[in-house]
Amino acid sequence: MMKRLINILLIALCFIGSISHAYERDLDVLQQEFRSWKFGMFVHFNMSTFVPGGWSTGQEDPLKFNPTELDFNQWADAALSANMKYGVLTVKHTGGWSLWQSDVAERDMADFKNYKNGQGDIVAEYVKAFRDKNLKVGLYYCFPLFNPRWANYQTLAKEGYAQGKVDAVSFIKDQFTELLTNYGTIDLIWIDQSATKNGGMKSGDWLEIKRHIHELQPNTLVIANNQTNLALTDIYSYEYPYSLELPPAGNTMVTEVADKLQQGWFSNPASEADPVRTLDYVVNKMLRPLNNNNSNYLLNVAPNKHGLMSKATVSLLKDIGKEWHPNEQEKTNNNIIGITQQTISQVANKNNNVGLLFDISKDITNLGTIIDTLKQYGASASFVVSEYTVNNAKKTLKNLIAQGHTIVNGTKNHVDLTVKEKGRFIRDQIKPVQKSVNKITKVQPLLFKSPEDKYNTFVWNALNYQGLVAIDSSLTVASMPEANSLDVHSGDIVEIGVNKSDISHLPAILTKLNTKNLNGVTIESLMASASDAWIRDKLNSKTSAVSGMQ
Repeated sequence: MMKRLINILLIALCFIGSISHAYERDLDVLQQEFRSWKFGMFVHFNMSTFVPGGWSTGQEDPLKFNPTELDFNQWADAALSANMKYGVLTVKHTGGWSLWQSDVAERDMADFKNYKNGQGDIVAEYVKAFRDKNLKVGLYYCFPLFNPRWANYQTLAKEGYAQGKVDAVSFIKDQFTELLTNYGTIDLIWIDQSATKNGGMKSGDWLEIKRHIHELQPNTLVIANNQTNLALTDIYSYEYPYSLELPPAGNTMVTEVADKLQQGWFSNPASEADPVRTLDYVVNKMLRPLNNNNSNYLLNVAPNKHGLMSKATVSLLKDIGKEWHPNEQEKTNNNIIGITQQTISQVANKNNNVGLLFDISKDITNLGTIIDTLKQYGASASFVVSEYTVNNAKKTLKNLIAQGHTIVNGTKNHVDLTVKEKGRFIRDQIKPVQKSVNKITKVQPLLFKSPEDKYNTFVWNALNYQGLVAIDSSLTVASMPEANSLDVHSGDIVEIGVNKSDISHLPAILTKLNTKNLNGVTIESLMASASDAWIRDKLNSKTSAVSGMQ
């Protein structure tokens, strides 16, 4: 401990004459330089990579950290292949493990005896590999976690910190002194939990630490996660998987949006950490529209437990670099570029298909009758479900899938989503249904229908993140006169009522289709036969349900 105190004093003495409290920096120039980077690689790699569940508490056996094939040049080459311009590495995450030889931390590289006998310095190796390939270098640093339920997470590697017994501000400043004086120019510091008031920190502490960073390296940009106040961050920041919010249309503030390519921020030690996002999602739904809206895209690419990007990840990054170039002309084809902000209600096709839709999110009384009638007429359909449906018709839903029908994701409580102007609240209505259906039927819903058929920007952003496509009906049938006079055409999505009176008309509706040589099919089958390629491509955009909070 005495050795560490002496080293800190020496560092302070060496720089006391060269660091002025009155630093100069032209933020406008720095922001425009940042915007020219456009696309970056977020790299979540730390002790959490070796922990099932993806979060390190700081209480792990340091021998778990054992990346036997760690290759920073592979990371840098993968970034270059995608035309990325910068990287951001998690040098200290929730568990407090510092990926450098720190003189103030009680958990650092010296504890990782399975990596270079505890003599390694991952920050130094990462910085050199990226800098040698002309990539800008950024460092992620996590402050004490904001929620008391994570009190056992030792985010600052100092005994007693969780009880507020440590001078957290001085500790953090000392660590930044190490990072910003021992590794040359650091282009970007990325702070998580900057607004925390836990672990002995209080309101205003972040500004003191931010000032310290600028005093050490005035030209280092500082991003505070999920902050949109230039007093607190140099760049506006959106963590899309958490907030499900994106910069508003016509955004004039220099912004960065962080997202992830794989299921979690960190890879799972039991898996290869392959992508769950598609080329279309990355390039057309995120990268291009964000760049066109004054924003950079920081895409997390998590290495596996061996220290390597998976083959599938490397391949996808190469494909991204072939499809997108930072100097390309702005592309604005609304059918391809940007988050889709329209429902699919009619699908032109040459197969004489009609999509059949039943909303059983509130009433499953006649579900058996519906399925039997469809079978009798050789038809199939899509069914909108809610948490109520999932809880009360598990066996029937399995049978429904087995017979060739499909499930449309509804909302948890059948509520109007447009009254919830927070993306994560909207996700809380969508994702539980998505996960429950997947658990019961082993099938991931692709389609979504809003209870009130209302949508706004927050809903579209949430659907984009969850990989869901919004549908609506072009015709609704809920009475015998409507059934008898049904003016239905190829490509229509016909919603049929589900109460006893409605279902009594179902044979007449299906007979009407037969007389017009129309096939009653699921919405997915209707989309698969679409004349428009962009609708057919929607079927290929299906992803695993990705975690927001993870």
